[in-house]
Amino acid sequence: MKRVVIGQSLPRVEGTGKVTGSCLYSADVIRPGALWAGFVRSPYPHAKVLNIDVSRARQLPGVKAIVTGKDVRPRLEGCTLQDKPVFALDRVRYIGEKVAGVAAVDKELVEEALGLIAVEYEELPVVFDPIEAMKPESPLLHPDYPTYKGINLNKEPSLRNVRSVERASKGDIAQGFAESDLIFENRFETHRVHQAFIEPRAVVLEIDGQERIAIWQCHQSPFSIRKWLANHRDIPEEMITVHSVATGGSFGGKQGPEDVICLYYLAKAAGKPVKYVESYSEELMDGQPRHAAVITIRTGVKKDGRLWAWDGKIFYNGGAYGGRTPRNGMNGTFMLAGSYRTPHTSITGYIVYTNQVPAGYFRGPGEVQTLFAVESHMDMMAEKLELDPLEFRLRNVLREGDTKPTNEPLRDPRGIDVLKRVGEISGWRRAKPRS
Repeated sequence: MKRVVIGQSLPRVEGTGKVTGSCLYSADVIRPGALWAGFVRSPYPHAKVLNIDVSRARQLPGVKAIVTGKDVRPRLEGCTLQDKPVFALDRVRYIGEKVAGVAAVDKELVEEALGLIAVEYEELPVVFDPIEAMKPESPLLHPDYPTYKGINLNKEPSLRNVRSVERASKGDIAQGFAESDLIFENRFETHRVHQAFIEPRAVVLEIDGQERIAIWQCHQSPFSIRKWLANHRDIPEEMITVHSVATGGSFGGKQGPEDVICLYYLAKAAGKPVKYVESYSEELMDGQPRHAAVITIRTGVKKDGRLWAWDGKIFYNGGAYGGRTPRNGMNGTFMLAGSYRTPHTSITGYIVYTNQVPAGYFRGPGEVQTLFAVESHMDMMAEKLELDPLEFRLRNVLREGDTKPTNEPLRDPRGIDVLKRVGEISGWRRAKPRS
């Protein structure tokens, strides 16, 4: 029987379950004898952890397990860059960092036990701004950075607190500015943005009598959950089953191995399944927001409106750790010159450690910040040059055969002249250069 698909409305696969309430979320999972979990979090942005006293909390009837950094494998974790302990060890680096975990028979008892755990801290100097963090006098947040595992590590050790640096260029930037008739320079700043998904993080983890592990977690990378936990415990991935559950939004914000590894240790210590459903205050305190950024752009322009030199720098505020991002660099760095043909170009992107909450991905990682700055800069230049903003862009848009700052050929695989196509879409023709 012939079935017509083209032109038909196709419903979302999970749509019916979500609107009727029949979807199973992690928080809905109930396992026999399951305990509730909660965490002691740092009240300081940067401090030494001198002592953790859990004795009073252990005496509460119904508390089945308490875990600190001393009770877990001393291995750093992360999606790509492994720089974050499961629980804080010798120091905390941001407000909200997990210091200890508790598993007990109900939520109220968990909260009571958390309040009885006494942590002694010694406050340390803090830095919140990425540019300030790069100054020689700023506190060094990760003295052991050269020993960390991962890819795209910073290979320029003289850059203080910089966990990643990416550069690209073409032409001769000094020559370009020397030959320019006008020079424009602007600085832009963007703030952190939470993904604002409706469902907060939640995990249920169970270990059976044969040490097989079952996981129900709202997470966007189920296969990665299994890989990370298997690597942490040096066990075969076949020992771990990640059960499919609905995810109430992520947008890049539900990544990383931290929660599942914390729950593993609590379940192992308690000998029972453990369930953790994060409050939204915890989510906003210790989520994975979009990176705040500082962007500086200096541009040289010819009198006829042609871009001639472009020097762009972006400083991403990476927060206290980089383990929550799938790569250590940032895609947005390579959009720092926009979609414009400039013969002399230099772009540099830094991700900098600070004492803010660790940043993560959010729909176009690093690109929103960059393109906001680039296009704002173009508008400001067009106004000064007394050119229509669209005309100014059409005059400088990339064409087939142009090169990127990496000196790779820029080709449209469909063979379409980029400038011509933009003009067709917008209804504009290419403007003649003004004298």
